[in-house]
Amino acid sequence: MIELKRHGSYLGLDDNGFVISKSSNDLIQEKWRPIIKDTIDFYLSKFGDNLHSVYVRGSVSKGEAIEHISDLDSFCIIKEDAGEVDTPFSEDFQKVMNEKYPFCTHVEISYLAKDKVNEPFPPRKRSVWAELIKTQSACVYGEDLALEIEPFELKDMLGHSYFIKKELADLHGYFIEDREAGEDLSELCVWITRRVVRSGYDLVMEKEGKFTRDLYLCWESFSKYYPDKADDMKAVLNLALNPSDNEEVVMQALDKICPWLVNEIEK
Repeated sequence: MIELKRHGSYLGLDDNGFVISKSSNDLIQEKWRPIIKDTIDFYLSKFGDNLHSVYVRGSVSKGEAIEHISDLDSFCIIKEDAGEVDTPFSEDFQKVMNEKYPFCTHVEISYLAKDKVNEPFPPRKRSVWAELIKTQSACVYGEDLALEIEPFELKDMLGHSYFIKKELADLHGYFIEDREAGEDLSELCVWITRRVVRSGYDLVMEKEGKFTRDLYLCWESFSKYYPDKADDMKAVLNLALNPSDNEEVVMQALDKICPWLVNEIEK
């Protein structure tokens, strides 16, 4: 069982109110470089000369990764739309990486065409991909698009709270689909609980004047403004780190805070 501990960091603002990235290829810990190389090689095997650049984000990109807790979040940009690519094109690769690098909890693989990078996903005003590249990722291969992307203000980075109401409404259906497909239901637990905790931070981010996606810090900041909801959100945080494959257990924790959370977001 993973103990809840304070870990992670905030991204501050510069004198103009723009978010300052803390991600850099130079900060990546040596132990994570072999798995990153394998990930780059995987993208090259899929896209070849069509590969534009590869990024890692999150704790690895900031040099803050913790063995057996952190995962490797990666994505690549391709020069031209490649259409469908082995759906799900990363499944076999992830299994190999789990066996070869047991200290990494998961390897996330995704791709996007270069001309789609700046397209927003309504109701967001700016693209989440542009946000990730500019503020939360390190370029580990190719030409870094961060140099071409306009800086972000905090108000541009509200994200999970836009979609959490629908995701919660659809959650039971997701459990049914994954159960019938023989999927590991604990992965669904991790997905929804992370989004709930980060939606809680969306409520207080502009008051805090800084940005984070690190779960403990999201909970810590949330608790400053909503102390009466701190324990309920902490239970959700615990499930994000120590997931359950029991839908009833997950829903009991979510039902204690999510109706209130959705109402606060809508306000």
